[in-house]
Amino acid sequence: MHATAFLLWCYLFAIAAFVSADDGDVISSKTQTISGVRGDFMYHYSQGSSCTSLVMLNVGTAMSVGDYDDLANDVATQSPDAVIFIVDNNPRSINKQSATKFAGITNAIIGQLADLVSVCESVPTEKIFVGGHSAGGQAVIEATQKREELLSYPVAGFIGMAPFNVGSVDGSPIDVPSLNWGFSKTSCGVTYTKAAMLAYQISQPETGRVFYQVVTHNFNTLTGGPHCSFTDRGCAGMCAGSADMRSFMHENVGKSVKVLIDNSATGIEKSDFEFEMSSDEEVNLFVNEDTIMASTKDGVGAVLTDG
Repeated sequence: MHATAFLLWCYLFAIAAFVSADDGDVISSKTQTISGVRGDFMYHYSQGSSCTSLVMLNVGTAMSVGDYDDLANDVATQSPDAVIFIVDNNPRSINKQSATKFAGITNAIIGQLADLVSVCESVPTEKIFVGGHSAGGQAVIEATQKREELLSYPVAGFIGMAPFNVGSVDGSPIDVPSLNWGFSKTSCGVTYTKAAMLAYQISQPETGRVFYQVVTHNFNTLTGGPHCSFTDRGCAGMCAGSADMRSFMHENVGKSVKVLIDNSATGIEKSDFEFEMSSDEEVNLFVNEDTIMASTKDGVGAVLTDG
């Protein structure tokens, strides 16, 4: 093989090993690691992204970074100048609750960002958003609460996707702009009052808080319901909700993240988050001074009270 051709082949092989074109105009990496640091990650961004914001989302119990492609693609599509990282803070383990491990892998990503992602010439320090699904969300809440101790970067906002168990964190407030998605009924064994609802309750109206509560009616609260509708196909095939539900969640989480990115620094207003949703799903929206309480009526989950 000619030397020039060989070098070209090596270059193309190296690129393919790390990045592959995905759906439409979204570029997605393959699973990557950083030497000496526990954790896996993938990144996704729209072609032409200027990397003016970062979103780093931690996976849920027993999940891996390849289980959230559809969600990441929707978030990247809705926020074309952002780079989306799906992070696994504890690969090959079902346990994702460690704030320290989430801090370790995300600190390493931030420290090597320009080398990892070609479109990121520098770190967008004013717009780094962190979040997670289920147990991964619990880890990120704790990391956010202890960010001065654990994180090497500032946090512009938190994104919770049915984070659980929020009751296990130390009770400190979430004192950054907070966006949460959850459900009105226990699903996959995740008690709704200890998930997104509680994350909203411990978030601060002064810094901005948002809670989209999708009304659900599942009878099976242990292995059924939509708790894993943030993923591509559910959690080990369970709790995936319908295909329409997953599509709804991916699209509208993406829309809401875009609103959070655009408004976190200037102030959270309810009207900004009242965007049109192309679905018959019933969704309750709580923002800032809106207060919620658990309902005694089965299937409702929470009710709005005047704050």
